[in-house]
This record gives sequence, C-alpha cells and structure tokens, in this order.
Amino acid sequence: MRRIALPEDVAEALERFRRARGRGWRKALLHLAVEEERKALARLVWELRATAASQGLTEEEVARRLEG
Repeated sequence: MRRIALPEDVAEALERFRRARGRGWRKALLHLAVEEERKALARLVWELRATAASQGLTEEEVARRLEG
C-alpha cells in the first residue's frame, strides 16, 4: 500500500476515527466519502435545475447545451 504524508491535523483526525471505529474503519471511511459525494452531486443537480428553471429552459434544452 502506498503511503502519503498528511497534514498533522488530518492525520490526528484520521487516527481518532480509526480508534473510534475499530475493525472496519476503512469501510466506514469509504462509506462516508461516498455519501458526501452523493450529497454534493445532488446539490449540483438541484442548483442546475433551479438555474435552468429560472432561465425558462426545459430539461431537453439543458441537455442539448451540455452535450454541445
């Protein structure tokens, strides 16, 4: 496994997380990362829809603009 140097505060937080979760801490960390990614994507989609609606664009028009 490859190792990287983390900022001290991040390394300490990761160590606290590892101790608190015990076995399976990696899986729990990956689960949290996936959930955060889903939330960020949902926020982006919501913002895109709100912007498109405020400009009077349909979903088809938005798709065409994104593709081309």
